[in-house]
Amino acid sequence: MKPGCCYAGSHAGETVAATYTVKRKGRRPVVKTWTHADAKRAGLLGKDNWTKYEPDMLTARAGDRAIKEAFPELFARFPFEVRFGR
Repeated sequence: MKPGCCYAGSHAGETVAATYTVKRKGRRPVVKTWTHADAKRAGLLGKDNWTKYEPDMLTARAGDRAIKEAFPELFARFPFEVRFGR
């Protein structure tokens, strides 16, 4: 898989997972996957955006985790309230 790209896996016509890869120069790739089961455990599946756009939401979650792990300094400067909306 190329760095920075996403793969959405499907089964029986439904998206069940998205995997996002981020590569930083001089470092190993960071690969994160967000699955339908992860969304279910988090209580997200009944929400409006998840009902309408599940493949996009899986991709966004996987990408968010990969980017935050690969580039933590980009998020370290923001206070907790800004990063997490609290």
